[in-house]
Amino acid sequence: MLDVAAVMQRYRIRDRRAARRLMDDAGGFLVAGRLVVRWDDLEAFEHRQREARSRASDGEGARSAARSIAAIRRPSPPKKPLTPGWWRT
Repeated sequence: MLDVAAVMQRYRIRDRRAARRLMDDAGGFLVAGRLVVRWDDLEAFEHRQREARSRASDGEGARSAARSIAAIRRPSPPKKPLTPGWWRT
């Protein structure tokens, strides 16, 4: 089991939040209030990441990867401006 400090050292991450986010993505869980991740889960996560990158670079998954990135970066629709005195209604 690896804790946040061990993950930070393994990936040379300086930001604890980034390490915690990576651990959450890899399947981390809390033990006595501390976030930990199993070694095997972290290895499996790395393997999935490598496969996804190789598929995207081969062009096989590039289109679906581009769609998912576009969906993430899609701006929200414009909001209508509030009318004057909106708080009184």
